[in-house]
Amino acid sequence: MRTSLEMIFKQAGIKSYVIENSVYGVISMNLSEQPFENALKFLTVLSAAQFIVLIPFVPLIKVPNLDAILIIYTQSLILTVGLLLQFEVLKKLPVSTVAPLNNLMPLFLYSYAFFILGENLSQNQIIGFLVLIVGAYLINFSPKDILFPIKQVFKSKLEQWLIISVMILAAVAMMDKLVFFYRVDVLSFLFLSQLFLAINSLLVLLFIERDKGIRDAFSTKGVWVLLTAILKNAGNLAYLYAVSIAPVSLVLPFRQMSSFFAAIFGGTIFKEKGLKTKAIASIIMISGVLLIIL
Repeated sequence: MRTSLEMIFKQAGIKSYVIENSVYGVISMNLSEQPFENALKFLTVLSAAQFIVLIPFVPLIKVPNLDAILIIYTQSLILTVGLLLQFEVLKKLPVSTVAPLNNLMPLFLYSYAFFILGENLSQNQIIGFLVLIVGAYLINFSPKDILFPIKQVFKSKLEQWLIISVMILAAVAMMDKLVFFYRVDVLSFLFLSQLFLAINSLLVLLFIERDKGIRDAFSTKGVWVLLTAILKNAGNLAYLYAVSIAPVSLVLPFRQMSSFFAAIFGGTIFKEKGLKTKAIASIIMISGVLLIIL
């Protein structure tokens, strides 16, 4: 286990860790800009920009077999739904709330592994899950009403969407490893995934808002979009490389540690309330993540 951890940090973990911190802040600022009226338009523009950034690498792309392509496309459909929910929530909920709750992703990932793959959970992992839940509870904790976080989840559709999106993205993470079973190289995987994601979001936008929605989305000028696309591609490339050489259940939790910096970074910029409590909650959840993977 320690050898795998060392390999990830040396090869890709640190890069992914640092890059993803920046990406979350950039995405958060982008979603706060008025030109993007909804998450679908933002996802369409961002996914298109990410694909365009990858076009110069076409000569390096190796087309995998049909089975691998079908898996990547199926994954892209699931990813489209998950990202739409995430971006919609991020548009309306504080970054300092959304970022820490994303730490629940390892919880769902290991739950899938337990129920679907029949993998056993160690005592440390079970304790880690409990710590994660406590940290998530503290994000909306109110001394005046200790049941407020539970009531908030049942009352707030946005928080329900956020939890559903985290569940979906955990399933997507499981499929990442499945793709590599077909010997697909990292760059080709990223290229095809971004191509399908761009097509999916474009078709959904075209279906819902017709050509007017397309014109509105792509009439927006923003250096932030291009910067986000470059950073997100770099972060995804580092993450996928790490997944290709180590278990996704080990890599994903490290990626989620960026939530602490995202919560502080985004919360400070947008002057969000309860930032101190949410930062403590993030630290507790990261402790839970460490218990799960070590």
